[in-house]
Amino acid sequence: GNVDTTSYSVFFNSNYQINDEFTLDLGFRYSDEEKSVDWTISSIDPQTNIPVIPVFKLANGHVVDKRTDHDFSPLVSLNYHINPDLNAYIKYSTGYKSGGYNVDFLTQAQLDVGIEFDKETVKSYEMGLKGDLLDRKMRFSTAIFYAKYDDYQINQLINLAAGTTALSIRNAAKVETYGAELDLTYQLTENMQINAAIGLLDAKFDKFPAGGSNGEDLSGEKLPGVSDFTVNLNIQYYYPVPVADSELSLSLNYNYQDDYNTDLDGQTSTTLANGQTLAIGHVDGFGIFNAAINLEP
Repeated sequence: GNVDTTSYSVFFNSNYQINDEFTLDLGFRYSDEEKSVDWTISSIDPQTNIPVIPVFKLANGHVVDKRTDHDFSPLVSLNYHINPDLNAYIKYSTGYKSGGYNVDFLTQAQLDVGIEFDKETVKSYEMGLKGDLLDRKMRFSTAIFYAKYDDYQINQLINLAAGTTALSIRNAAKVETYGAELDLTYQLTENMQINAAIGLLDAKFDKFPAGGSNGEDLSGEKLPGVSDFTVNLNIQYYYPVPVADSELSLSLNYNYQDDYNTDLDGQTSTTLANGQTLAIGHVDGFGIFNAAINLEP
């Protein structure tokens, strides 16, 4: 098979200094994207005219189609300069991801329904505060945000015949995410710097009827791969080495990620044919330490 994509876009961004305290940012992106598909799937042996693996019920067919996505995504942001060291902002922006076609191993039922998936759009709201403190020894950035997705695209394993699965991109009707982020950098001494970051995130399917691999309603369920809580700590120490006209840097880093599900249905175990139960679909919270020594010119 073959999928051809032709894309055109126009991007514009500007800012207007209302007065000494307020700046208004305005922008947009207009996109026009066309995809055409010419694709054939066959599970019939041409010599015998018999299905190669009948139990899989793989499709037989030819698809010639074309789709076009148009999108206008505006952005508006108001920035408030509280003082030379402190800045607040509020921002609204939108975006999109183009639709397309699932050209993969499919059953006849999937092919009959159609291999096309729609474009995904998002509306995002954010506000935050950034600045320097303690005679600029500390720099911080904090934000809270909310985003709403329509026709959210998700890669999903669909259960087929005889215990087999197929990977398809499908559209979840609506997804909501919201959270907060805080980042701090502190210059402890002339040679030592400490950085800390914390992220909080809640992401769920607001509406996804028949979204499960077996047709379950996933409305209200969490998105896979999303942790509620993440943290990062980093200590960096710089030591000059004049004899080598270089600088020695020592760093220690710790990353922690809270537990999350990898299975779309929230499944945490499965039972094999021999009765054995296996834990699947869930990753416990974990932390990773990294240490490095670098000599830099």
